[in-house]
Amino acid sequence: MKKFITMTMAALLTGCATNDFSNPKNQPGNGGYLTYGSNMLTDPSFENVSNPEVGKFVDASMARSGSSALRMSLLNEQILKKENRVATLDPVAVEPEQLYKLEVWVHIPEIITTPDRKRSAFLKPDKMSMFGAFLRGDLLDVNGTRCGEALVGKNQLDLAHATYGSWIQLRGLVKTNKDTKSLQLSCGLEEDEGTVFFDDLSLRKIDNPNDFLRMFESPEARDERIGWWKESGYGMFPIFGIYSIHGGVWKGRYEPNKYAEWMTFRQQVPHGELKALAEVFRPDAFDADEYVRLAKEAGMGHIVITAKYHDGFAMWDTQCDKFNIKDCSGFDRDILMELKDACRKAGLHYGFYYSQSQEWYTPGGFSRDHYAFGDYPEDIKGKARLYEMDIAPFDLPRNYLENKSKPQLLELMEKYDPEVIWFDVPTEINIIDALELLAIIRKNNPHCLAGSRLHQSEELRDFLTMGDYKIPEGEIAETYWESLPGMQKHTYSYDQFQPFRSPEEIFKELKEVRRKGGNFLLAIGGPRGDGSIPEINFEILRKVKALADKEGL
Repeated sequence: MKKFITMTMAALLTGCATNDFSNPKNQPGNGGYLTYGSNMLTDPSFENVSNPEVGKFVDASMARSGSSALRMSLLNEQILKKENRVATLDPVAVEPEQLYKLEVWVHIPEIITTPDRKRSAFLKPDKMSMFGAFLRGDLLDVNGTRCGEALVGKNQLDLAHATYGSWIQLRGLVKTNKDTKSLQLSCGLEEDEGTVFFDDLSLRKIDNPNDFLRMFESPEARDERIGWWKESGYGMFPIFGIYSIHGGVWKGRYEPNKYAEWMTFRQQVPHGELKALAEVFRPDAFDADEYVRLAKEAGMGHIVITAKYHDGFAMWDTQCDKFNIKDCSGFDRDILMELKDACRKAGLHYGFYYSQSQEWYTPGGFSRDHYAFGDYPEDIKGKARLYEMDIAPFDLPRNYLENKSKPQLLELMEKYDPEVIWFDVPTEINIIDALELLAIIRKNNPHCLAGSRLHQSEELRDFLTMGDYKIPEGEIAETYWESLPGMQKHTYSYDQFQPFRSPEEIFKELKEVRRKGGNFLLAIGGPRGDGSIPEINFEILRKVKALADKEGL
């Protein structure tokens, strides 16, 4: 039988500015921690873990603030037995049919992934989780009986962010129902072996819940906004940045059948060398009218171009970071504005690719050992962060999101008024940050679309993007979805050696996707580093268009 340990909220709240979980029966002491695993408690009824006289439960060595934090350790034998893995906190009174913001700081100094553990991209909606560390919420009625799950949406953070002395904040939404009288939280280690610390736990009632809840729109509202996208059906996807200069080759080394845009990450190019590359990046041959002409000749209805990729380099003169096209090379043209103007003139829709969370070279950019776990290719598994600590002031994911990701998105919305933001790699974005990013879009342009790679929650997306190069087998239940193929076989950005796919192969996929009701967002084979489009793109897409016209697509 699984054992639970009930403890006071004070054990977690020492040093927390907002003491929403205050318990008048048990005033905070010096803080404390519970130890599982090799130092497992023998008395599950022990309550006052903050008692300073109980020496082995009091330790300030890992506290984020105040005197100490809750500590939980787990050994392999406890994992196998699935016992003593949860600490259940005293219930706290909440109001029915309200929305609360839940925040907790987590630190994982050591964790050993079990042999059968695989990296999960999707988590159950009732948990705020950092892989093995989790915080779960249950709603209780007046009788103390469970009456529902507490947390809205899904949350995931890479556990490696909690190493190297970092504390990471998990954030979530709690939505109470009409029967709710109290909230009970549980925390612990779920699948992995190791140690985790929890600190500064807080719950705050949201006074303006509609600011969050209105993001969970009705299908009718989404239908009205997405009409142009559905009508377009076929779009161009130029993945363009400083990686385009070398076209998949770095210092004479070429890796076949790899994403060329990931070259700097795979080969662990130091940021200083990447910055030197950015200083000579001047796409003088970029001709927005040429991009529009290619799209029109191919029968496409919209263009989505890169505004910022995972390397963190901005393709406009952002005020949030000097690592951008103007400050690095002095390039004084605004190619995003040029493309916007050309698209509007030609009657095409336009938008931007924006990497909102994963950034390889910026502290806090969710990149440290990002691929250390799970079934990832060996060439990118276990890579360390590539940044140099003095290049940017974003020391934690929270600071990165607040000081770079969200302000940059606001810049894009205010300056260019895009019709779609194509986010990428949502694994570390929690529900609150996703909603705040979405709110930036909705406030500036209620008709702008947001792709599914913002967050795992289905309610926040306007359309679903399939996995890279994936086409669903059989019929798909999704109303709005897109496939993401490329004109070259194994890359989305320009690769000077990868072969181009035949017109017949591309048309076959286009036909299949369109007849299944999906959109076809095609990454062209280019641009080159100077901004020009290889002529072979025109040749292939003209033939694809002829095949489509012949079959009435």
